[in-house]
Amino acid sequence: EWRIGDGVQVLVFASRDLYGKGRRTMLEARGIARKRDNRLLVLGKGPERQCARVARGLEVGSRVTFAGRQDRVERFYGAGDLFVLPTTYEPFPNVVLESLACGVPAITTSTAGGADVIDENETGYVLPHSNAIVELAARLDHHFSKTATELDVMSKACREKTRNMTMENIARQVADLFAEVVREKHRV
Repeated sequence: EWRIGDGVQVLVFASRDLYGKGRRTMLEARGIARKRDNRLLVLGKGPERQCARVARGLEVGSRVTFAGRQDRVERFYGAGDLFVLPTTYEPFPNVVLESLACGVPAITTSTAGGADVIDENETGYVLPHSNAIVELAARLDHHFSKTATELDVMSKACREKTRNMTMENIARQVADLFAEVVREKHRV
């Protein structure tokens, strides 16, 4: 559908808003990464023409596909090999959990709530900040240098990490936390 050949490793970026989510950092890192035989698939609303112009200026335009806003994002995770969201700030991006649940390791920043569920080099990678261009390029090179067996181990670890993160379990944990706070308040 998106004219990405079989066997090409795919990097997925998904956000409702391309601004502030690290799109420039991502494109610049693609420009300096040594591993260039992969494809970046960008999903989300925003000035696609402007983003495409920036990608061309950074000489990565031929390796980037802008797919716009998509309703069935899980199809893209299924095609992806690595998810990236070098965001400036995000309380807890569902896209990180979604990618992990689909077995796709994720890269995000320490300022994203999703960083808490990533185990470095096991389920993904955490960047120190949203402008960590050199670090992102290094992590891309590192990830895409892994063997098929190493990538399979990561994929399984991602699915295992999120297996019990259902809405019911999370709601139960929040309710338990509130109950604990109420008990502590009454003890004082």
